[in-house]
Amino acid sequence: MLIICRSFLKNELQPVEKYFSKKHLIDAAHKAKNGLGKTIGGMGVSEGEIRKIYITGKTSAGRVIFLINTNDGLFIPVLLRPKSDIIGCNMSSKNTEFVRVFQKSLTNIRADLENENFKIEKL
Repeated sequence: MLIICRSFLKNELQPVEKYFSKKHLIDAAHKAKNGLGKTIGGMGVSEGEIRKIYITGKTSAGRVIFLINTNDGLFIPVLLRPKSDIIGCNMSSKNTEFVRVFQKSLTNIRADLENENFKIEKL
C-alpha cells in the first residue's frame, strides 16, 4: 500500500506539481515495490528501509525518497524533488542539507501517521 501523508502532499508534491503528478508518485512506488532504486543507509531510521527512486516527470527528472516497511508492505513517500533542486541533486546521507530536510519531513510524517492524516492507495 502507498501511504500519502498530508504533510507530504503540502510540502513536497504541491510545490512541484508543474513537474510531477500523483501518477508519477504511484509509478515510483511500483518501482520501489519491484525492488528498484537505491537504498540509503546511515539515516538512523528504525521503521524500515529508505530507498531513492529516480523518476521522469512532465518536464523534469527527479527523485523520490520512500520509507519502506517490507513486513507490512507499506510505501511512504518522504521527499520528492526535481534533480535540479539543491536537495534533489544529492540525496545521500553525506549531504547535511538533505539529512536536515529528510529528518524534518520524517518528523511531520510520523505525526501525520499518529493523527491519521493520510490517504491510502493500493499498489
